Amino acid sequence: MRRARLPLLGLTMISLIATALFFIDSSAQPAYAQGYDANCAALPSDAVTPQLVTQWRDGLDSSATAGINRFNRVLERFGVDTATNASPMTTNQAESVSRWLNNNRWDRIARTMAALDNCGATPPPPPPVPAISISPGSDITEGAIATFTLTANPAPSAHLDVSVNVSQSGDFATRTGPHTVTFTASGRATFRVATRDDTVDEPNGYLTTTVTTGAGYTVAATSSATLSVADNDVTPQNDDHDTQQDDDDTSSSCLPADAVTAAEVTAWRDALDPVSAAAGIRRFNRVLEALGVDTNSDQNAMTYHEGRAIDDRIQNNRWDRISRTLTAIQRDNCAAAPTTTSANPQVSISAGSDITEGADAVFTLTASPAPSADLNVSVTVSQSGRYITAGGTRTVTIPASGSATLRVPTIDDSTDEPDGLVAVLVNAGTAYDVSSSRGSTALFVSDDDDDDTTVITPPASQCVESLNSDGEVSGTWATDCQSDEPGRGYARYYTFTLAQQAYVKIYLESSIDAYLYLRRGDAVTSGSTSHHDDDGGRGTDARIADTLAAGTYTIEATTYSSGRTGAFTLEVNGLNTSLTPAAKPEVSITAGSDVTEGGTAYFTVTASFAPRTALSVKVTVDQTGDLAAGIGSDTVTIPPGRTSGRLRIYTINDSTDEPDGSVEVSINAGTGYDISPSQSSASVTVRDDDEDLNGKSSNCVNTLSSDGEVSGAWTAKCQSAQPYRGYAQYYTFTLSAQSHVSIDLKSTVDTYLYLRTGDKATSSSPSHSNDDGGRGTNSQITDTLAPGTYTIEATTYRAGNKAPFTLEITGLNQPTP
Repeated sequence: MRRARLPLLGLTMISLIATALFFIDSSAQPAYAQGYDANCAALPSDAVTPQLVTQWRDGLDSSATAGINRFNRVLERFGVDTATNASPMTTNQAESVSRWLNNNRWDRIARTMAALDNCGATPPPPPPVPAISISPGSDITEGAIATFTLTANPAPSAHLDVSVNVSQSGDFATRTGPHTVTFTASGRATFRVATRDDTVDEPNGYLTTTVTTGAGYTVAATSSATLSVADNDVTPQNDDHDTQQDDDDTSSSCLPADAVTAAEVTAWRDALDPVSAAAGIRRFNRVLEALGVDTNSDQNAMTYHEGRAIDDRIQNNRWDRISRTLTAIQRDNCAAAPTTTSANPQVSISAGSDITEGADAVFTLTASPAPSADLNVSVTVSQSGRYITAGGTRTVTIPASGSATLRVPTIDDSTDEPDGLVAVLVNAGTAYDVSSSRGSTALFVSDDDDDDTTVITPPASQCVESLNSDGEVSGTWATDCQSDEPGRGYARYYTFTLAQQAYVKIYLESSIDAYLYLRRGDAVTSGSTSHHDDDGGRGTDARIADTLAAGTYTIEATTYSSGRTGAFTLEVNGLNTSLTPAAKPEVSITAGSDVTEGGTAYFTVTASFAPRTALSVKVTVDQTGDLAAGIGSDTVTIPPGRTSGRLRIYTINDSTDEPDGSVEVSINAGTGYDISPSQSSASVTVRDDDEDLNGKSSNCVNTLSSDGEVSGAWTAKCQSAQPYRGYAQYYTFTLSAQSHVSIDLKSTVDTYLYLRTGDKATSSSPSHSNDDGGRGTNSQITDTLAPGTYTIEATTYRAGNKAPFTLEITGLNQPTP
């Protein structure tokens, strides 16, 4: 998205978008005598209420005057007296906010207002909607299946899909996150969550299943259920004279040498594009919450299990460091690295009162603490509409008083146009920091011109072209053809007519950032916009794809930024084909490459054409053997406008020698799609990589008789006895008397050490283990050991690493008296 081209990236851009991109529609206003009618039959299932809007408004910082004013206008529309001079917001205005802010709150507000506009004076009572509640089954021990019972009251008259979310404390569930539970007319459904029986001694945990909002039902008061999961592994007992670092050590010395800091994570987060990398920003916010930083978001702190899962998937140095840092803090109780406090003043910005065109837009910049000398601050000025002569970057000097005023003149023209706004964003600088919550703001500019005509003048004939068949057309943006949308620039228009329903794809390609609108009707301004897209194609190209009803349509091909000229190509497909009203995409499934146990099996579910709304495809996961981490029912979601969705199945890297197996996924019948008769199932082979460790050759198990250093290498021929590790080598030694033993494992990859009693690799549970006790990511175990035989397992933190290593041991020749 071109919003990322502003000088400052990061979360402050989200604030700018949420505050600034709001076009005011000055079209006819509906009457509001009814206020908020809770009995309106047209209200959507997730309709907002005045109480909810009040809660959102009161949750804003007092400096967010523009946001507070917008919520007050919604409340006035709902018939609530806000004791302000805010005017009621229209449905068209709410839809403009929703279109540009693109968040769930304003989407719900806009749909609620549209529904209220359609309600009559005495609306019919709404049909009964089932309320979904949930209750837990009995508590379980790891390895068993957790059961939850969902109840619909009243029972649905047809099949009903209900969304639930599974979360956990600990690391027991084979799969967490969103799932779908299907109700029948019985009104009851059972949901099961499989747990893994591992060999890791860990605290008891619990599983929580929560009913989430969805279509066709409401969430009852009892919307969440929790049951306990007991760990069944024995805690290894260390010698009373154990001198290795205790698990309860809260000193920061147990952090890895390259532990991440909050400042680093903040910098990584702020370098991401707020639109295309929203998921990455959320992940970094969760890391910051885990490091003790309040991100002013609703994100939960990330657990070290989640950090490890992301690290295994992304596999880069950042997430490797994050994973090890979170593990040290949460599992080993190490103190987090202190957050560096900047000595720079923090700069915030606030807006003055809304204005009418012709007046100055006034903004105040504040530095805290006040600078000792003049401080030059870079800002970017932008607008919605055509009210200022030029935007762009400016410099504001804050004197030693600590505040400065920025005035942006607006133009008092004679053109009747929609209301707009002026927005200002504080850019990053070296001598100051930008406030995370008050780094941008905006104020509204009201148009003061009357529309003195009701005649809409269509563009000149050279701006409009008729399309009669599929194909490509070339065009050029120039000053002779203007966009019908405020804030755009030059445009070209193309009309076409469908004799019957058809699936139509429209591509707009150019070296300039392109933008598409699709309207009903045969003139540029004859109908409201039904579709619009910015970067749905490749790069900055635009794309619209949807099933359209019979009728006439107009395409507007324009640019994201106003005033851009240049060449473009428009391609339209679907004008020569049609779909019956009942047409549904045909869904097939294909498998990815075969994997070795511990790897991830991938499956791709593909629709024959892109659905208009998210398509939930039901599947069943099964296995041959005992290698998959979770089986049973699941759902693959194909996003709107896309033709495929991916399913990941994690497999178990155990230490059991067993035949190769497979993971199979089959598509089940569901709503909104047909199943391909030839590709309804797929499977991935899962190869076993274990042998009987007790029978391994000397290549895997070696005997140590004296102090010294030995060299080795990790290969696939020698496997770890611990789940979720990888390759390993084993070393046995015998002490005739008590001795203080030190073991160091060094390599270019992240190492891990285990120490067991006995002369076999799997003869007992580890008595000692260590990840980064040595320098950097090297491992170290030191302790006073009793007489007897011991086995060292030298392995790696991450499964699948192949590399040479060095093992050094001292204390075999120096018994302690």
